[in-house]
Amino acid sequence: MTALALPTSATAGAVYLVIIGALALAAWLVERRIWPWARCPRCRGTGRLPSPVSRGWRDCPRCSRSGRRPRRL
Repeated sequence: MTALALPTSATAGAVYLVIIGALALAAWLVERRIWPWARCPRCRGTGRLPSPVSRGWRDCPRCSRSGRRPRRL
């Protein structure tokens, strides 16, 4: 079986690195487009926090009880 020989010049490695970087950036942008929301770190996506005084629950002030926040870019 014969293997394809890739160019091994000094600039070929840089070109491959740029292509891999562009593909990674494209995948990241597609992911952000499909899943624009992330789980709220304070309430862990539940939208509520335990009350500090009683056994009840209170709304999460960071996400306004939605349990999610926009992803950072």
